[in-house]
Amino acid sequence: MCRFLLTLWHCGLTEETVLHSVEIPQVDLQGTWTKSIHADGAIVKGPVFLRNGFHADGEVRLLEAHVGGDLDCHGGSFSGRGGHALSADGVDVRGTVLLSYKFSAQGEVRLVGARVGGHLVCVDGIFNNPEGNALDADFAQVGGSVILSRFNAHGNVTLRGARIEGALDCTQATFDEATLDVRSARASVLHDDRDLWPQPGKLLLDGFVYGRVASGPKDAPTRLGWLALQPEEKPFPTQPYLQLAKVLREAGDYAGSVKVLIEMERRRRWQGDQGRPDRQAVSWLFRESAGYGYDPARSVWAILALTGVGWILYRRSYLMGGMVPTEKDAAGDFQRDGRTPSHYGTFSPLAYSVENAVPLVKLGQADRWQPNPDPGAWPRRNAKWIRGAGRAQDWPRRLRWLERLLVFVGLLAPVDLKTPPSRCSRLGTSPRFLRWFLWAQILLGWLLATLFVAGVTGIIRKD
Repeated sequence: MCRFLLTLWHCGLTEETVLHSVEIPQVDLQGTWTKSIHADGAIVKGPVFLRNGFHADGEVRLLEAHVGGDLDCHGGSFSGRGGHALSADGVDVRGTVLLSYKFSAQGEVRLVGARVGGHLVCVDGIFNNPEGNALDADFAQVGGSVILSRFNAHGNVTLRGARIEGALDCTQATFDEATLDVRSARASVLHDDRDLWPQPGKLLLDGFVYGRVASGPKDAPTRLGWLALQPEEKPFPTQPYLQLAKVLREAGDYAGSVKVLIEMERRRRWQGDQGRPDRQAVSWLFRESAGYGYDPARSVWAILALTGVGWILYRRSYLMGGMVPTEKDAAGDFQRDGRTPSHYGTFSPLAYSVENAVPLVKLGQADRWQPNPDPGAWPRRNAKWIRGAGRAQDWPRRLRWLERLLVFVGLLAPVDLKTPPSRCSRLGTSPRFLRWFLWAQILLGWLLATLFVAGVTGIIRKD
């Protein structure tokens, strides 16, 4: 063990430096020009200074080295001649690693499996290795933050499997068409800039876990654009979407979380349904009706829409004489003069539609009314309007335009019941068409109600 500091300021070393397995209190080579440095397994009790104009014309190796203080390379220049500029795989640095403030590397900087007690700081660093990895810190363990602010990489940046106790800060980082790989990495906080995200297909996020987004876009639509920068993979990676949804939900953005989950399922199904129109149709129906189970309220809106359509169709058909009582005598009276017996309930198109669209709801309309069972029944153009729906007088003058419109489309009976119905009012009022619609309404009502219950209980969700 050497008891003296190794201090060489602004010196020139014309041969490579070999410090294999050396034990030394401190290494200080500020401003020094040197060839390669080989310090595999070295134990430095204090800091290592390779800064302020330090220049290495060759690889600097610190494999499995131990540094008791900081590894300070800020302002240093490392030239690996197209190979490795700085190799520190497995290095154990108790302090901070500073590859910052005009730090420059020509070749790959490797910190694979490194253990850093403080921060990994690359602020204003230039990492140049366009044919491979500019910075490789796979499986590194960082007790503080990884700060890539104003970082400039000409080559891939990989932090795959890294464990970062603090933040991953990519604000103002420039990746210059390089790939950013953070698969299976973990960080407490994420900082980034939308304008400086990697190019499409150059962001690898599968398995990346982060606690929250501290700066950068925090809304679901923009973050979905961030996830869309990933390359297409099979099978479709769902973890990045589940992670983003979790972060948004914990931040109180429940609507954004649901939006992310729906987009995840849409993309997953789009990939799996290629070339299968039947499956694509089912997926579309599932998305629109229940948000793939993540938004069961859509089923309620779909049931309401189905009820509204039925209300319109049943009312129009009733005004045309296409809806008749189920009781034989009442049906005879109704078809003869458009009236029902006084003891027989009147027809309510809204209640009839609700009863058929919402399962298990019974309002007494479906038992008393039905589409005309006569297969040849089709109201003639000059058929009588239903007398029970007649009106005593026209609407006020200022609403006369609306009255004419409703009569034209068949939603309102005219005052003069001898007025023949318009062609438009006859559209979709055929008893045959109405029977088909009624069956479809009942089946869709059951389907939508089932999807709602399944979505609420979480049976069909994948989170």
